[in-house]
Amino acid sequence: MNIGEIIKKLRRERDMTQEQLAEYLNLTTQAVSKWETGASLPDITLLPILANLFGVSSDVLLGIDVTAKDKRIQEIYDAAYELYLHGFHNAEAAEVLRAGLREFPNSHKLMSGLMTRLWMERENDKPEPIRNEMTQEVMRLGEKILAESADDECRQNAIQILCFLYCEPEIGQREKAVALAEKMPSMWLSRDVLLAQINGFDARLDLLKSYIGQTLLMLNISYVNYGAPRYTDDEVVAVKQKMLALLDIYYEDGDYGMYRENAAYAHFDLSRFAVARGDYATASAELKLAAEHAIKLDEEYDPETVHTSLLFRGKKYDGVIFNSTENHSLDMLHDMEKPAFDSIRGSAEFREIADELQKHARLRQ
Repeated sequence: MNIGEIIKKLRRERDMTQEQLAEYLNLTTQAVSKWETGASLPDITLLPILANLFGVSSDVLLGIDVTAKDKRIQEIYDAAYELYLHGFHNAEAAEVLRAGLREFPNSHKLMSGLMTRLWMERENDKPEPIRNEMTQEVMRLGEKILAESADDECRQNAIQILCFLYCEPEIGQREKAVALAEKMPSMWLSRDVLLAQINGFDARLDLLKSYIGQTLLMLNISYVNYGAPRYTDDEVVAVKQKMLALLDIYYEDGDYGMYRENAAYAHFDLSRFAVARGDYATASAELKLAAEHAIKLDEEYDPETVHTSLLFRGKKYDGVIFNSTENHSLDMLHDMEKPAFDSIRGSAEFREIADELQKHARLRQ
């Protein structure tokens, strides 16, 4: 239907006469009649007034199928996310979203998706000029979303990514990051905390599991303060050991689930520090533990597995999205090529660990 037919339909649905509509708009009845017969069109400045009067959006007045539009945008968003989820094809996903924005240039959902995919893709060893160009595009998208969008999810995603970007040394806008972060609700007002209070003990356990991940993340970065060491190497070793002790407190049966990755790389870092201080026996022992965790994560991890440890007994491991196309065995093999391990590279123990990792190394599909 054209706009005149839509106005006629909406008017009749509300038992409104042409005379009444004309009176509301301070126009003549003949003007309304001409719209409805297609002889003329309403002035564009009247669209918001008509939309408010009929209780619909301007899209409805213009004959745009909002439901179909939203469905199409969601289809594009989902197609891009599938490319990321199954193979980490961020560049390809970004192109899908770009095409979507050519179709729906004002879709903040597609902007948000493109912002995320570009932010992740720029970390894949891009040449500096390309990385800088991607960074600028991510910032433009995020700032556009914040200036225009009222969608909480889009805005919060933009704030999170912009906070990370503004803090990077080459950007150097930490004050802007702080100002954005302060606009977010405190953790005590977050969706997760409120739902945990509403939905009972199981929901609280789910929240606790997520807090474990956040705690491990904070411990992993706590010894660095914007590039300046906060702790000595010996203190960093103690932090890594606390991370492992924390996991053992929560998961006394060793059923770490998705957090086995944290265990693997905590042991890996302990091995690296042991090499640096010349304690080669400890270095080999820690590296062996790291490899065992990596292999178990690659070969045995199943999100449907049920925890047996006391706190989370009966709860599933749940899914985890890995941020590399390499599985953990292959990723660890590559990390073992770094000069930090040169002192033990020729040992039988090192070669044995590398051979075992090699058996399980592969690219994720």
